[in-house]
Amino acid sequence: MSVYTVRPGQSLIDVAIQVYGSLEAMFDLCLDNQLEMDDDLATGQELLIRDVLPDTADADIVAYYQKKGIIVNSGLFTVEQLFEDEFEFQFE
Repeated sequence: MSVYTVRPGQSLIDVAIQVYGSLEAMFDLCLDNQLEMDDDLATGQELLIRDVLPDTADADIVAYYQKKGIIVNSGLFTVEQLFEDEFEFQFE
């Protein structure tokens, strides 16, 4: 097994699509990591990833994302993640 580190805003669905190329592979991801399908992921959390793609995976999609450097992220940020950096509004 390999390890995947969760990026800000990624959900289980995002990671399943990123590393396995399919939504259906989320079930495998959950089983391998003892997670429930509705569990939230934390930025930096490490997940075990199979070295051999499960039957539910799509190797073509995985290869495409890797080639293009695409990071799947549905943008499900928490309020805290959205406002991590300080900023000021200036209205004129």
